[in-house]
Amino acid sequence: MSDLRHWAKEPDPRPSPTGTLAYLAAGVLIWGAHFMGAYALHTLMCRLAFSQEATRWIILIETALSLLLIGLLLLRLDQLARFLGLSPQMERRATYDSVARIGLILALIAVAWTGTATALLSTCS
Repeated sequence: MSDLRHWAKEPDPRPSPTGTLAYLAAGVLIWGAHFMGAYALHTLMCRLAFSQEATRWIILIETALSLLLIGLLLLRLDQLARFLGLSPQMERRATYDSVARIGLILALIAVAWTGTATALLSTCS
């Protein structure tokens, strides 16, 4: 009878490829958005003749918001995984978590680096 129960049980849940890819690339996606936004804002503010101080503060605010988002995702990694369809019972879930965590930590460093560089460089000269 136990063989019948094993045969009839639900298959292990399979996450969607899109959700899995988004989970693994969350850090890179946030860093990419920050990188593009920082330089686009920088260029736009120069074009609109904002002061260097105003430009610096806008970039620092964008950087702080990106760092906050990455920090929240690091603290709530399990909730992000569930939201994107990765169940705790799936195969190799710990490996996915490790890759996502490393990506977010690297993104934290990259966002801080990009934000610092764009905030410290002289603008519109």
